[in-house]
Amino acid sequence: MSSYPTPLPGQALYSAIMSALRNRTITLEAWCRESGVPSEAARRCMFGLNGGPVSKDRLNKLIDYAGRDVVLENYHRELLRQAEEFKRWAA
Repeated sequence: MSSYPTPLPGQALYSAIMSALRNRTITLEAWCRESGVPSEAARRCMFGLNGGPVSKDRLNKLIDYAGRDVVLENYHRELLRQAEEFKRWAA
């Protein structure tokens, strides 16, 4: 596991991870089968619905598998997109 901080769970992190997996032509279900993690548990980790130590460990393993650098880049881009969208809503 990397020493980088884990992004905050939520829709932005979910999008970032799923995009990184698609870039590697890997499905979430394939990672789940390989890792022995139920796909619903993986989704719950990405959205922050499961926040215990096992879930945090699973989330970090998933991020590392997807490519932490790519996930963080996607996450940053998604947060910026959401901020711009929020500005339009608030105007």
